[in-house]
Amino acid sequence: MLYYKSDVKGDFTMWVITVFEKKDVRIFEFTNKNEATKALEGFKKNAILSFTK
Repeated sequence: MLYYKSDVKGDFTMWVITVFEKKDVRIFEFTNKNEATKALEGFKKNAILSFTK
């Protein structure tokens, strides 16, 4: 069954940390901005925080 965003209520923001290490890319997904921001602090460099709605 397909659900469309207009059919389901709530916040659909997805926070994503992308980490670039040499030839690898790792992606971590979060539904909470505070959790994502706290996790981002654990990476020394080469990481970005982005979001989508």
